Amino acid sequence: MSVQLFEWYNQEYAAVCIVPTPSVDASGIAHLVEHLVFRYSDKYPSGHELFVANTLLPVKINASTQDGYTLFYVVSPEPEVFLTCLDFLVHGLDQSDYPEQSIELERDGVLQRELQWLESLPEYMSEALINRTNPSCIHAGGYSDLMPFNNTGNVEVYKRICYLRSNRQWLVNRKDLQQSELAFLGSPTALFSDSLTTSQFDVQKLPEVIQELLSQSVQASYTQELSQSAKEQLMQTLAMRFLEPNQPQILTYQSKPMPCPKECANKTMSLLAQACQYHISSENIPPLPNFIQSQVAEYPMLLLGQPYQNIVLKKLDELEIELVSQADFWQKRLQGQCYAMGIGRFEGDFYQYIFAENTKLSTSST
Repeated sequence: MSVQLFEWYNQEYAAVCIVPTPSVDASGIAHLVEHLVFRYSDKYPSGHELFVANTLLPVKINASTQDGYTLFYVVSPEPEVFLTCLDFLVHGLDQSDYPEQSIELERDGVLQRELQWLESLPEYMSEALINRTNPSCIHAGGYSDLMPFNNTGNVEVYKRICYLRSNRQWLVNRKDLQQSELAFLGSPTALFSDSLTTSQFDVQKLPEVIQELLSQSVQASYTQELSQSAKEQLMQTLAMRFLEPNQPQILTYQSKPMPCPKECANKTMSLLAQACQYHISSENIPPLPNFIQSQVAEYPMLLLGQPYQNIVLKKLDELEIELVSQADFWQKRLQGQCYAMGIGRFEGDFYQYIFAENTKLSTSST
């Protein structure tokens, strides 16, 4: 494990964890495991914690799965919120086994919606045509017809090999926090002299402070060795399930009804919201995502509730914070009926958005 601490007082509290997550095929197992880090841990078992935090708390917490690496990050101006959400992330990283239903809901519900939407885009499919006819077809994000091959055993093997604490690299802007308050990450260590800049990663959609942390020296040779070692172990362990599509077409995935998560039925409250209740405010609600704002500019009727390009907006005349902190509010997302769901500000109003709800898979090979 590598932990590098910075003291940038003019920046927010921030942490980014770099995990070597090699792809061994085109099933998107790295992508699935990234989702599961936020979906479940023994300490934070409810799947809506991430959404509540990003909606009601002054924090940005998310991840990006890239070719060979996954980047997890937490950014907040408040030390209490930062440490609490960092604890949530670390428990998600440490979790090695999952309830089968958690895997099913994320794999067969949420990720199917995401992948089917991507596969409806002509540009994406053009690249897929080339990739899927390659005998060594590898794709970090995965394809919708191959994602279901990731069973519970595969996920747990992947997590135990790639997510070892010794494999993680942390870059942290601690500001005025004491090292002891970050001891759960590991002891601060010196980095190797060779450096890896942001050119290694796709950072455009990451918060600015995370981009700056990633521009600092990172153990380049060390991470490459870890990634290669993990890939060799995965190839040996998962050899019996290697997938070689050998056809450009993406086969139609037969969707099935998804069970209602128990936290929705029980209207479970967010633990992060409870722990940071004094920081909850409607002022923390972020703007509508840029992509949705661009669609609103093209089709203003979205603001009146008319669907457009797989997007549905609903204006919220009243914002019930207690309701938003309950799992029941997020049921469509948790049950896999859509890919993305949230609340965003736009021109002084609050809107609930749902994206890629029950998107149908495009079976065209053109």
